[in-house]
Amino acid sequence: MPPVITRSAPSSSATTRRRCATFIGGVPFFFGPILGAILFIFFVAALSGFTKAWLLYLGLFFVLMVVYAPGGLASLLLMHIPLLRARRLGRLALPYLLVAGASALALAGLIGVVEMVYHLSEVSGGTMMALAGIEFDAHSGTAWTISILLLVAGLAALRSAASFFAQRWSAVQLEMQGKSS
Repeated sequence: MPPVITRSAPSSSATTRRRCATFIGGVPFFFGPILGAILFIFFVAALSGFTKAWLLYLGLFFVLMVVYAPGGLASLLLMHIPLLRARRLGRLALPYLLVAGASALALAGLIGVVEMVYHLSEVSGGTMMALAGIEFDAHSGTAWTISILLLVAGLAALRSAASFFAQRWSAVQLEMQGKSS
């Protein structure tokens, strides 16, 4: 009986990478997997040079995309075409800016916590580390407090900004429906 899986069969890790990129980009759209592949390559090429935790960040991004944007990046882009055509995208500039700022704050806290955990889990390294050009002791309570406060403040701000964004998005959608009627 011939073997079911041969050397010519794709490896599970290659298949997983392709599926991850496809889901991130957007399965139902032609250009979705292309967008996903570009972003996936960014994670591999750019982030892997900066941190050993790049795969964790990719996994977290994948989970966020599956939960909050199941259609992938392509669906998020395509949602904005009617707004562009109706010249209403500018009305979302402030909400997008607030969401981006809150996300950056939360991301800074998350990166601080993750990088300290990774640094402290290394057996050969000491407790001193550098993050964004700032040197500090990863064992210090101050570093942990700052990172956790940034994360919590960012998540709280993101919740508020997301609510404001949803209200503005709904208002713009209603304006567009009223104008087309």
